[in-house]
Amino acid sequence: MHLVYLTSCSYSGSTLLTLLLNTHPQIATVGELKANINSKQSQILCSCGQNLHHCAFWTTIIKRTQRLGADIQADRLGTQFGYPESKLFQLVCHAKVRSRWFENMRRFALSREPFAKTFTQVLMRNRLLIETIADHKGGTHFLDSSKDVVRLMYFLQSKYWQISVIRMVRDGRGTMNSFQKHFPSLSPRKIARMWTGVDRQFENLVRLFPEMRTITVRYEDLVDDVASQLKRIALFLNLSPNFSELDFPTGHIFGNDMRLKRIESIRLDESWRQQLSPSALQIFEQIAGPTNRKLGYD
Repeated sequence: MHLVYLTSCSYSGSTLLTLLLNTHPQIATVGELKANINSKQSQILCSCGQNLHHCAFWTTIIKRTQRLGADIQADRLGTQFGYPESKLFQLVCHAKVRSRWFENMRRFALSREPFAKTFTQVLMRNRLLIETIADHKGGTHFLDSSKDVVRLMYFLQSKYWQISVIRMVRDGRGTMNSFQKHFPSLSPRKIARMWTGVDRQFENLVRLFPEMRTITVRYEDLVDDVASQLKRIALFLNLSPNFSELDFPTGHIFGNDMRLKRIESIRLDESWRQQLSPSALQIFEQIAGPTNRKLGYD
């Protein structure tokens, strides 16, 4: 199984790219496989428009995994690494990707009880769902667009799959503006640090796995020329560029609300140029300016 992992900061275009890649006949995806759904959110919709409990696709997938002995429910996939009952386990699981010494210590901790059993169960649920969904959809490649760099590291360490990584980036000022729209209480300073933190984690991961196959896709380039960027990605994945037109409802995708909306046209969002305050821009430059320029943004 060829696993394609899409990593990015939130609000960088990953849902758009997921919807586009989902139109390829050999790419199977449900978007963010780490979807943290619980019974209190049972009304959450699949991108097909159905409640998860009534979606024919998810009903089939759940039944197939349960026949194999997995404890998986539509509102409780159990694919997110962690253990809410233990704050220590949560801290160990979710700590940012750091140095080789730190990651060796983390791996040692997760290989010991009481953590090892839970960690292994989550990993195996991911493996089972990936293989079941890909088989059901007839895909040779499975795309997980969970974005989380730590999760990607766990997948690389498992050696269960051949993994190719799509790194999605966007001008950090655009990401900051989107964060402020959705989370007005977040300060520009915190958002800038969060954004640079994702970049730092990825660079740390590259040092840990120098052999990792990666392609970088800029949101702005994707929106400017969808066809050429999809062709780049297809060649990277050794696939023919047989993408279809976006249609709605589109597949069975987890992600932000964009997956539930009809996209009439794909347009560049640079509203940050008008909406970010001078003080926010100044803070961004102080904290994230060098990283932004490293990614090719003036």
